[in-house]
Amino acid sequence: KIKPSKTDRYIVVGDLHGCFETLMRIFNTTTETTTPIGFPGDIQNGKRNVFIFNGDLIDRGASGYQVIFALAMFTLVVPECIYINRGNHESEQFGLQLNSDTAFMFMEEMKYKFPSISSDIYRPAIKKLFCSLQICVSIDQTLIVHGGVPPQPFLLSDLQNIQPTRFETPDFPEKNALPWHHLLWSYDRKANMSAFMRQNGLRTIICSHTATAFHNITVIMPADVKSDNYQIISVARGESTFLELKKFFEEHNELDLLRYNVVEVFSSPT
Repeated sequence: KIKPSKTDRYIVVGDLHGCFETLMRIFNTTTETTTPIGFPGDIQNGKRNVFIFNGDLIDRGASGYQVIFALAMFTLVVPECIYINRGNHESEQFGLQLNSDTAFMFMEEMKYKFPSISSDIYRPAIKKLFCSLQICVSIDQTLIVHGGVPPQPFLLSDLQNIQPTRFETPDFPEKNALPWHHLLWSYDRKANMSAFMRQNGLRTIICSHTATAFHNITVIMPADVKSDNYQIISVARGESTFLELKKFFEEHNELDLLRYNVVEVFSSPT
């Protein structure tokens, strides 16, 4: 849980999937003042950069090692300015899988880059790193998590009760850690997420697991103020849909306090 500061700028980065060039491009992206965003801890226009990386750092791209190494270095230099969530690819099923038939998997990348070193040496260390990553970050009424939410009622505070399991369960199998499994893997964007936000006092969830190349933004709101039914409206289809949605909320001010937002952020070109 992050206590927000008015002097900090919070930057959420979605799936990087082994694209180190994308990471560097994000750091060098110019703002409205043509000044690059900068690195974690840099101060731009009086605000300090605090980066939140939302999982799936590896696989697909060919530079997962560079991504992991760079982010690990930032956590040592400016630990208060970088948060790294775990994604479903930071698992034995994907990133830690040996002898994969799928191209561009992390362990295959490591074998290619370090052919003289046995995976028995570096794989346990990488596994320990993945298992130490946090599952989610909350800022005020916003939750940043890679996947979705559990289908059953679940309080975020309950995560602390299963914390020891995190260091022993790289895949969070459904039978052993159901809530964690869904936070990393769930595709739910419907009523479960609305109920979860209401139960945990949230207004917004930022996730990445099913994001599209169009940076899909979905708004979940009551179809009827007096009912528990929810209507899903996507603005990924174009500006006209977004303007219709904007007009709807302008004409129905009473819904503003009941609105829940799900924002999907995906940063990798892969």
